[in-house]
Amino acid sequence: MGAAAEGKLGPVTDQQISGFALSLWAAHPLTWLLAFFGLEGVVRLCAAAFTGSVYGTLPLVLFDKIFFASFRRRRRGLAADAGLRSNATSFWSALRERLTIARRAEVPDQLRFEKSGGEEILEILSSRRKYEWTPPRVVRYEQSYYRLESSGTTSGPRPFRYTLRRLSTGVPGRSVLVYTPMEVRVVQ
Repeated sequence: MGAAAEGKLGPVTDQQISGFALSLWAAHPLTWLLAFFGLEGVVRLCAAAFTGSVYGTLPLVLFDKIFFASFRRRRRGLAADAGLRSNATSFWSALRERLTIARRAEVPDQLRFEKSGGEEILEILSSRRKYEWTPPRVVRYEQSYYRLESSGTTSGPRPFRYTLRRLSTGVPGRSVLVYTPMEVRVVQ
């Protein structure tokens, strides 16, 4: 820079000066520190959005692990990485489900009605997950009410299976799920 300022390098263009300024900016430790905290903020934001809990900043977590972790007592029967393992498992299963749905075409739901011991069972096979359908919710299909007994996954073009038991009476309410598919394939 000194040689260029004294004129020993010959004519210097604006692009050379701005290139030098950019490389000086990129090599400065403050730039790296700001980039680290920006990237860490993005990672913490994603962790909070996907896991539902807030994690500390990396420098403070490392400080805590180095200086204070040895003084803490662990509760018996509690695995240290149980939360991380369950979150990772949940993440990979959700990702696998998204890939499965993306590869399969959406087909109409398949309904199976069965009678066993005086009770009517409705089994719904669907190509897409029904997100609010968690047992023991009440579902209304046409004019009948059913209690959602179980839900699970299988293989095939309709991997999501829902088993419902017909109720003798039902009461309409805000928490009742109304099942009105566009197309249905009934199998006896």
